Amino acid sequence: MPRLFTAITLPDNIITTLQQVQPGVRPGLRVIAPEQIHLTLHFLGEFDLAQATLALSTVKWPAFELMISSLGSFQGHRDTILWAGLAPSTALTDLHQTMCKHLVEVGYQPEQRPYHPHITLARCDARVPAVVVEEFVSQAWEPVTLRVQEVVLFRSQLKPTGPVYVKELVLSGDSTVIQQPVPDN
Repeated sequence: MPRLFTAITLPDNIITTLQQVQPGVRPGLRVIAPEQIHLTLHFLGEFDLAQATLALSTVKWPAFELMISSLGSFQGHRDTILWAGLAPSTALTDLHQTMCKHLVEVGYQPEQRPYHPHITLARCDARVPAVVVEEFVSQAWEPVTLRVQEVVLFRSQLKPTGPVYVKELVLSGDSTVIQQPVPDN
């Protein structure tokens, strides 16, 4: 079964802005590539593509705006995550919960920890000095706003060079299917 997740993709101008605050490359620090920068809604893990498509194709939501308002970090399972954070958004919370409800109906097991929306920009292992994290978090950040009009169901293919994300389903806010999955042969 494929590894799947749902996400909000970001426009190129916002990705460019986020790249400007990413730390420089150094041992132990992995900067997220521009084509991998997104806002995860749900990580489904290994999950049936047909079931996920069925559940998500009925989700409806109005288009809304999100504000990327801050930079921060937190300790992950194995590394420190450097991220861009979002201002609180009822519309985002509602979309997250609605998608969860639809996915649970087809067997999805949601995470037990609370949803903390963020955009991962880099991962640091223990070799990265704490000052790098401190410098990232203390950067000046001018909030930016984006309009959320679509959600993407991605398949994540793990490669030796890192993950490759393939769009399997693209939905607009009114639940119009923009792109159907292509069957694997």
